[in-house]
Amino acid sequence: MNEKKASVLEEIHPELLAPPHIVDKLLHLFTGEWQPDSFEQEQLAAHLAECPYCRTALIALLCGEKKD
Repeated sequence: MNEKKASVLEEIHPELLAPPHIVDKLLHLFTGEWQPDSFEQEQLAAHLAECPYCRTALIALLCGEKKD
C-alpha cells in the first residue's frame, strides 16, 4: 500500500496537500490511518462540494482503489 500511496502523492500537486485542501486527509482515510468523526465528515463533504481540485483527486484515488 505504501508504494501506491507514494505513486499517488507524486501525481498530486504539492499545494493540494496543504490547507485548505484535504487531499492529505483523503489519503489517510483511504489507507485506514484516519477515521473521521461526524463533524470531520461534514467538513470533508463541504470542502469537496466547493473544491474541484480535491474532487478530482478523490476521483483519482477511487479509480486507483478500483483497479486492485
